[in-house]
Amino acid sequence: MRSTITVRAGSSKALAVVSWVACAVVLVTMGMNGGLAELAAYGGVPLAAAALAWAVFWQPHVRVDDEGVTLANVWRTVRVPWSALESVDTRWGLRLHTKRKRYSSWAVPARSRYRKSGNQDQQPSSSLLELPDGAERTVSADSEQIGRVIETRLLAGAGSGPDPEQVRATLNTRSVAVVLAAVALAVLTVTLFG
Repeated sequence: MRSTITVRAGSSKALAVVSWVACAVVLVTMGMNGGLAELAAYGGVPLAAAALAWAVFWQPHVRVDDEGVTLANVWRTVRVPWSALESVDTRWGLRLHTKRKRYSSWAVPARSRYRKSGNQDQQPSSSLLELPDGAERTVSADSEQIGRVIETRLLAGAGSGPDPEQVRATLNTRSVAVVLAAVALAVLTVTLFG
């Protein structure tokens, strides 16, 4: 059993929190300015923005485990088993190549071209490569670092299974439902009370 790594960009979590704080400030300002009538009429708009910030900035992640790589993007999640994975590209972000298609990750940003790059930045940190078997860790990494972890596991024989599995793509029903419900609430309240 190998370790499991979940990658979430630290900057996107910070953007989600900043967005939520801004939405809360707007709600408080509405309440102080126009009272309950203004909150009832227009309070759904910042709530919809907060729901969208959750779906776009908080939810996306990349998970690397024994079975393969999972790209949880905003609206859909793609599961690429090791046996289907052919190569990894990190030039513009994390992109997984299979025989039939390429899959990009929303969660892992590309390395900044302005960031200093020395030899130690080129290799994944030991916290990404040297986890004990069965360990789970959530980290913040750029596409190049997690791409090298995926390549290292692929070259070590992670994809050498006898029966190639299919890539599975599923709709993120929870994210879609939360955002659609929040937008519907905003439209309904603005229409009825605005």
